[in-house]
Amino acid sequence: MNMSNYKKQKAKDLKCIFADLVEEYREIRLRSCGTSEIQKWRHASSLEAARRLVNYHDFIPELSSLSLKSYSICQTHYNQIISTNQFYEHLIGSTQEKKKTQLDVNKDNPAVHVGYMDSTVELNETRRLLEITQVENQQKSQLIIDLNNQIAQMQQFIDDKKNEVDDLRNRLQKVYDNIIEHKKLYDEQCRHNEILIEQWNSRFATQQKRIDAIIEIAKVEHKLLFENIELLIRDNSRFSVESLMVYSPREWLNRRNQVIVKFIETLIQNNHDADTLSKEKLFKAAAAIDLVYGARHRRYVSEVHLAISAIKYSIARSKMIIDIDNHITSSGSYSRFQKWLEDLSKHEEPLPEGLLFLTFDNEQRGQKNYLDRGFNTVIYHTVTSFVSFNMSSQNKLQHTDLPWMYDSLNKLQYEELFDVSPQMQEVIDIELHKYLADVLNFLSKEKSSSTTNTIDSLIASTVTNIANMKMCLSCDQQNIENRKKTCPKCGARLPTLAEIQKEKVTEVENNINDQLTNFFIFKPYSTNDEPSNTHVHRISLTQQRVIDQEVNVLEIYVPDPININPNSVANVEKVLLHIEKLSGIKDGTRKWIAVACDGVPYHYMTKLKDKFPWLVLILGQLHEEMNMLRAFVELNWYVKCYRTENQLAYFKKCADHHKSWDSICNIYRQAISMKLMWPYVKSHSDLSVRGYLTWVKDQQDSLYQIKFEQTFIYLQAIINYRKAIRTNDPSLKKAARRAFFPIWSARHHPIYHLIEVFDEVQLMKLRPEIRDIVEKNCVVSRSGIYEQHQGLDAILEEINKTLKTLIPPIPQHRH
Repeated sequence: MNMSNYKKQKAKDLKCIFADLVEEYREIRLRSCGTSEIQKWRHASSLEAARRLVNYHDFIPELSSLSLKSYSICQTHYNQIISTNQFYEHLIGSTQEKKKTQLDVNKDNPAVHVGYMDSTVELNETRRLLEITQVENQQKSQLIIDLNNQIAQMQQFIDDKKNEVDDLRNRLQKVYDNIIEHKKLYDEQCRHNEILIEQWNSRFATQQKRIDAIIEIAKVEHKLLFENIELLIRDNSRFSVESLMVYSPREWLNRRNQVIVKFIETLIQNNHDADTLSKEKLFKAAAAIDLVYGARHRRYVSEVHLAISAIKYSIARSKMIIDIDNHITSSGSYSRFQKWLEDLSKHEEPLPEGLLFLTFDNEQRGQKNYLDRGFNTVIYHTVTSFVSFNMSSQNKLQHTDLPWMYDSLNKLQYEELFDVSPQMQEVIDIELHKYLADVLNFLSKEKSSSTTNTIDSLIASTVTNIANMKMCLSCDQQNIENRKKTCPKCGARLPTLAEIQKEKVTEVENNINDQLTNFFIFKPYSTNDEPSNTHVHRISLTQQRVIDQEVNVLEIYVPDPININPNSVANVEKVLLHIEKLSGIKDGTRKWIAVACDGVPYHYMTKLKDKFPWLVLILGQLHEEMNMLRAFVELNWYVKCYRTENQLAYFKKCADHHKSWDSICNIYRQAISMKLMWPYVKSHSDLSVRGYLTWVKDQQDSLYQIKFEQTFIYLQAIINYRKAIRTNDPSLKKAARRAFFPIWSARHHPIYHLIEVFDEVQLMKLRPEIRDIVEKNCVVSRSGIYEQHQGLDAILEEINKTLKTLIPPIPQHRH
């Protein structure tokens, strides 16, 4: 039973007692009920309100018939009627006015008037007191009835509560009994839990327990692991180049069985507080999981280990390594490796849009046939390989129009092809003066040095009588016979000849170390520029992370080779048709493309130029440098005074370009330069480069003039050419080629003689903006260093050297 049922109803929830009387008594100025939400409501049955309402029964008779308990009084009527007497006095005044009017009518009878007034007042007062008494009696009676009802209800409420208390007491007793029972069960369960906790804490206490736990986990994962491997075996996309290029050990591990992954990662982690493993440990963890997968399923092949085996194969070129790795790391057999390579070559990626340069070269691979006994012939596999260079992905110049500005040149333009212009001569003189200044500086220091030449002093100190070489260290007796063991003067022991020779050698070495304060530093390339650096994405492992500002880091693409040897005009035409299709010229995507190659294909393509107007030829810079050095050596090999056939053949062929360059352009150049300049240094005190060049003009020795010309004009041109390639200096390269041009005629090199002319003519026919692009992009720097530019053909040779290692090896003798 709820006590709220006995509470008195709120006044604001009751209707105002004057709400229905406003319209009827508006003439006596009874106001309308208040409408404010925040007004205060009061019960009409309150003592003050009931007492005041009795006064208005004469004026508003309907109030006497209403039950005050069922009504309330709004704030407006409370202020007008209950709290003040103004409204009551207003009503009294109105009544008296009416009575006064009646008195005026009866004013002729004063006695009647006075008696009537007294009786009326007394009667009204008595009536008022009677009504008040009745109201109070009614209120008290109603209050007694209400209190009796409340007492009865409270008595019933108390009885109900007693019953509830008895029920709750019974339920509490049951709960208490249950608690006692649960306490017993809890104590028993605690003892059981303590036993289980002790067993749980000691579950890995011994090695055997740990072994048993791992075995149980492995049994659960046994089937799941096999199913995971089966899915991987059916997924051939993981062997694609795209998948291998984006390989990440962490992502790879996330796609493997996580139970095994977490076990391996936790096992190899040194710092258990750290959440991440290093890249090296992640890769090793992936390798370990690969081994587990390979041991679980014999047909599983790891894509990562297959790629690693390819790297090993490219270095060792032995299929035995592939087979050995397959037994150890599940990298796949040699046949699987070959199939993988074939699958990679089936899909050829299209060349990208942008400013595209392309280079090609023939590649040969000799393989001796050991299986045909008696006819052990050598089989040559010759293909044409390609490399494309995306110089600028946003440059669409090749997609608009042909590059040519002129169809032919005039006579004046042709005359400019054969002479060294003043601008070219100025560039050549700057480089020559730099080198001559370094040599003069070194020779000047050697001339002014106070020390004596070591070799001259050694010759001067050599005794003339080799039979009397011994000397006594005690008495300084010299020229003692070699057969003597003791000094004939003081009798002291004499040193042996071996000891004397050893002492002299040591003395000479010490003198050399003391005198060699300035070492030779060969600097064939130098620049005064201080390039600023910028960060770019690296395109190779050899490229530095911060590259020089003037270096254009380009994208390199390697299309598939074709089985054509570009050794004839017909084959070169086939190569050009393939390039036309490959580069998008055939379908109209591009209007022209620059193609670089070595001398022989270049010469053949000059004959096909009219059939391929889209072709802009670039001579391979590396091959031109090699032929320049070879032509120089062939011209000067008699002058160099080599004697033996091996010396002559080696330096004439220049088979090893790097060794030939070091021998000729570094060692020989430095030695012959010092030899040519030494007479001038010895005979003059005021040394300068201009003075030396003036002194040279007065020399009459023809051999000296020949060596000067060959060294400081033509050999210097080769040096300038390499520096121009390395620093991407088109003006210096053009000057070097023009200065070296007479050598092609002297040694009867008709191909390069024509190539030089054709290349100059082609550049003059190009539009100026395209000519600048071709001259600036015919050499690139893969390392990101400004002084390490190289020709496009040199990059092709590097890539071919790597790709050649993937060709199947020569059969072993055991086959």
